[in-house]
Amino acid sequence: MWKALSFALPLAADAATLHVGSQAQQAASAGGGVKAYISSSGTSLLEQESDPGDLGFTLQAQEADGDDHRLLGSSFGELDMDVKVKRGSGDLAADSLLRIDAESPSDAEASLFWTYVNLGAEPGHSQEVMHQQAVELTTLGGGTSGLGAKRSYRTATSIVGSSAGKAAEWSNLALAGRSFIGLFRNASSEAPARWKIYAVQPTQVSITTMRSSEEKGQLLGREQIQTFASEDNDVVQLTSTGDVLVQSSEESFDFQQLAPVDEAVYGICHELCAVLSFDRKATTLIEECADGTTKTYDKTSMVEETYWSLSTAGKACRWYTPDGTKVAGTSQSDEVATRASFSLLPPAYFQESTPFAVALKSVKVIGTQATTCKVEGRVATLAGTGSVFSAELAEVPAKTVMTCDRPVMVLGFSEGIGDMVQLVTAASPHRAAYTKLGSGVCDSSDKFDKFTLEEEYPFLTEEKMLDWKLITTREKAGICNADSIEECFHVCSVVTASSLLHTSAVNCRACLLFKNCQNRESQSLVQDDLEGGGDSVTQVESDFHMYDIFQMEQGDVDVDAEKNLVKNPSFTEGKNGWADLCPPMMYNGKNLTFGCKNSGIWDAVPKDVGGDTNAYHVKENCFQGSRGGFYQDVKTEMGYTYELTFKLIDGYFSKKKAKEEKAWVEVSSPPGQPVMEEQVKTSASSAEPIEGQWQTQGPFRFVAASNSSRIYFYSGGTACTNIDDVVLKKTKASKKVVFNFATLVREGHFIVTKGSFVMNASDNSSKDGSSIRVVKDNIVVLKPSEAAGDADQQTQGENDMDIDTRDLTAGGCSRVSGFVRYVPKPLYSYAEDEESGNLVSAVSFELQEPIGHRVEDGLEVGVTGSIINAVLDPSPESIRLRVKKDMSGEFDDTGYMMEVQLNFFCSGGGDSRKHWKLNTYQYAGNEGLCMSLVARDSVGIGCHEVTCRMNAVSDASLQPCNEEDWAQNFYADGHLLRSASPADRCLAVDYSSSSSDCKPLSLKLCDESDAGQRWTIQGGQNAQDIAVLRMDDGLVVSVPKAGTELASFDMPVQACKEEDMARVKAFNQIASNMVANLVMVHELATNFTEKASGGSELILSNVWAEAICPWFFNPPIHTDSKLIKCYNRELCNPEEDGESCCNDKGGTFMCSMSAPYMCKSKTNGKNPGDYFCAESIEECETHGGRRICEGPPGKAGSSGEYGDDGEPGEDGPEGPEGSVVEALPVEAHSGKSGMAQPATLAELIGAVAVNLAMAVLVFVNLRGKIKNRFEGKSKSVAPNR
Repeated sequence: MWKALSFALPLAADAATLHVGSQAQQAASAGGGVKAYISSSGTSLLEQESDPGDLGFTLQAQEADGDDHRLLGSSFGELDMDVKVKRGSGDLAADSLLRIDAESPSDAEASLFWTYVNLGAEPGHSQEVMHQQAVELTTLGGGTSGLGAKRSYRTATSIVGSSAGKAAEWSNLALAGRSFIGLFRNASSEAPARWKIYAVQPTQVSITTMRSSEEKGQLLGREQIQTFASEDNDVVQLTSTGDVLVQSSEESFDFQQLAPVDEAVYGICHELCAVLSFDRKATTLIEECADGTTKTYDKTSMVEETYWSLSTAGKACRWYTPDGTKVAGTSQSDEVATRASFSLLPPAYFQESTPFAVALKSVKVIGTQATTCKVEGRVATLAGTGSVFSAELAEVPAKTVMTCDRPVMVLGFSEGIGDMVQLVTAASPHRAAYTKLGSGVCDSSDKFDKFTLEEEYPFLTEEKMLDWKLITTREKAGICNADSIEECFHVCSVVTASSLLHTSAVNCRACLLFKNCQNRESQSLVQDDLEGGGDSVTQVESDFHMYDIFQMEQGDVDVDAEKNLVKNPSFTEGKNGWADLCPPMMYNGKNLTFGCKNSGIWDAVPKDVGGDTNAYHVKENCFQGSRGGFYQDVKTEMGYTYELTFKLIDGYFSKKKAKEEKAWVEVSSPPGQPVMEEQVKTSASSAEPIEGQWQTQGPFRFVAASNSSRIYFYSGGTACTNIDDVVLKKTKASKKVVFNFATLVREGHFIVTKGSFVMNASDNSSKDGSSIRVVKDNIVVLKPSEAAGDADQQTQGENDMDIDTRDLTAGGCSRVSGFVRYVPKPLYSYAEDEESGNLVSAVSFELQEPIGHRVEDGLEVGVTGSIINAVLDPSPESIRLRVKKDMSGEFDDTGYMMEVQLNFFCSGGGDSRKHWKLNTYQYAGNEGLCMSLVARDSVGIGCHEVTCRMNAVSDASLQPCNEEDWAQNFYADGHLLRSASPADRCLAVDYSSSSSDCKPLSLKLCDESDAGQRWTIQGGQNAQDIAVLRMDDGLVVSVPKAGTELASFDMPVQACKEEDMARVKAFNQIASNMVANLVMVHELATNFTEKASGGSELILSNVWAEAICPWFFNPPIHTDSKLIKCYNRELCNPEEDGESCCNDKGGTFMCSMSAPYMCKSKTNGKNPGDYFCAESIEECETHGGRRICEGPPGKAGSSGEYGDDGEPGEDGPEGPEGSVVEALPVEAHSGKSGMAQPATLAELIGAVAVNLAMAVLVFVNLRGKIKNRFEGKSKSVAPNR
């Protein structure tokens, strides 16, 4: 085991170097003060003398045994420091096995686990052996040893399985890495070669074939398995952003556990032996063997310039390149009796303890030094020269353990399997939630009471009741029908004081809980797949033999985040949990055509495509043309983020013209209200021909808007869609508050409208013809207007609605999802006979955030609708919904309306911060300085509560340590490092920076899929233990300037390449004592108002300074562009639109990058109505200085009352005299056009008749009204009863 070494260093500053390996041997004659590096038993590992008082040195050493080690010297001062030692690759020679590295925790024993994953063995065909006082051999049952099964231990263990007569060792998690290279030698179309890739953590995998230089990328979720297959013989190279395991298999050879590339590999060559260089530029390979022979392979020994073919066979050797290029190797045998293959191993993966799960013959043991191994009372001594030593044992039986005083690699031939077996039993640094303690059933006087468990723990989840029972002949408390070991672990995590769990794959799938294990009741040979009491086994024995005992390792593991919420995800139980649902012909705007032909389970999927034999075949008559779909409703929690992945493959490409097919997955939450839709494509075929592999799709993210969500797969046309391994998991993202758009419309007071609709959302009409109302099922109906918007042609028809997210929560809204369509009436239903012409519409829909910047491509919205799942910037700004009505007149939309189902997901939900354990990171080079993201406006770095300056060097800096400052407090949440900021922000590396050596640090919206936020904290177990914050690509949090200067406040903290930062990457992780106060403050900031202790009310503002007066900071906060921002949140360009472009938009709120300073005076001679922006402070001095911090202009007040009438004015001047005109003579006019003439008798009679008729009509009308009025009064006086 590697230990953390503590030693004292002298105080003098003269540097010296303490060498190891061959360098140490060469320097052994140098005089000085450092005497020896020894084990606790007194064995000297290296010696060197140097001048007394030397301070600096380089230490690289190798542990020679299992003892603790001490560095001894003379004349030492008392400067204490810890050195962490990590397993490496090599020996005490040039490629030293020991490396100083902060990756290993200080307590190496406490952090080591033995974890294995089944990537090839058939269920029920695996043997397990644990190294304990009483060695146990267990045959793993089919229920616990399927593909992908994982088992962890606290002691050395080996698991060996078989498949089709070939050895299939379970892959050791110690072999997890990020760079692999391998060789396919016997691939063909009939028997493709395969790699099975297991993601230890979420990762992006890239695979390149050397000869074709073809690269394939794949996103994998945690514990997801992906198969890569090839019909061609080639060198295959893999890189990943996270740790993965890789297992290789070919039809003619057995399974190989591939090791990550390293500087040297060891092993024995059979007939076919190859070493591959990860760097294709390498041309020379050195071979050193245990018998002292050496050999150099040059470029002429390479096969097609891709790998070296080795000619040395039967000897233990070591291979490396002179320039340290990383390599990997493989050995295969053509012997009919073995057809064996195994990996050449770097010494980093050697082990001291090797349990034998199967009996092996001709056991080869290889090490880097002279080593003594013991097994069954026999002693084997490894002999050799240089750094290669080996020994051979004729036979080692099963259920035995070989222990060696130095790490070795072990392989041998199993007659039982008929194949070569390579035992890799090195420990892994990856933590485990639970580990196997043994087999049997525990007995303890301190037992759980069944009735107490029933009362206190009636449910595991909302949908699963716990039926507590007394199980086994000894009546132990537990439950039946546990779906998995993980579920049993979850039960154990929930029940207080439970520390051990027992599981059985057979006996009612039982899960038993124990507080401790004073003694185990079963000591005999255990077979946990025993079906019951046979003739030779009593029922009591069978009860005990069925159980595995696991102990809890991490009580705070979030099992929900790892649990697959999908029932029957791999379709091994037929259609159980799933239901058919054929989509309409034009569903969601997809021209699916053809008739409905739903299919079902396909239970004969060829294994050549890299999965099991079961899948869901979506539709019948697929290559001839049809449509179909199926779905499952799952339980979700409103406001939480979920991640969906599944596998996809098509088929029958030989029977159709298509070379690639597509399908869709839709998520609706609640069912029937879509929140996400993704199109997926594949050219892989599962039948006629069999070509390619299952392809993993996703992860696709959505936020649940309900406690029930539906996953719906569908396809049409000639697609022959097959779906398998559907996984839906809850992520660790914080809970969101869900605001339904209908609710926002009803509450109308914070909805701001522009250009159309109405200011009061309760009114259904407006002057331009637009309207807005809420109908049932929280659906909003908008009627857009062609007359909305400005008069110019570009903006006419734009109907805008703005929502200020700062009125929702302090942290802003980070996502909008939902569904929109343009319909002839609300709640439009799909019709089976829809024609494609119905898709045509004159309306488009888009989201803008910030206003003026479209979030995604706009949607051309037809009657079949479009789904939105938009990720937004979380800053508390406005969101604009724009519905644009085209004026082309090509679409007759009389009576059509926009039907909208939207949800806004905003920060501030739940009590997610209550369990946070905050830490500060104190720079180890100066105890008084800590990493901080605080805003330092005087130097233009840091972050305010909700926004960061995005400084090109870094927003992080060293500041005086203050545990009450949110900007110095972080919560390690998986790989995320969450800031204590009120907003949902995480520490992030800005990879967009052009700097190649060091990248800026800042705070960004927390996103586990962002490679710049995936941190690994190594060390930091206590305040004295150095912590290193590392990215997946090796960048570490560092203070680069402290390498040449004394650390001081405001010194930038960046993410830099680790090899350059050895002295300035160390921090102390200090737990904050004020955790409760910090959490309370930020919970209050999120919830605005909350009762504090004592009954008083504490009110915190949800508005910060930069949201009120960004110009006031030094330097000012600007738009990071040439645009300026107006108070109505619109952006405009002063160069194109004039300096007064914000004048009619509420005024200037934020200046541009080129002129960031806002002056106090409102006049610069160009625009007297608004403040203006200047390039410098000096320019503002001539205009009254800089503008003070003040709020926005208020709204115009209401009109005042009319004043009293004024006094009459004086008489005006007399007007001019009018002109006199002579009247015309009467006879000049003819007929009746002149002066009036006397009426004739006929005219008088007609006038009288008309007047009489009118009088009669008026009388009749008045008489009816009077009668009605009298009758109404009578009714009101005497109502009917």
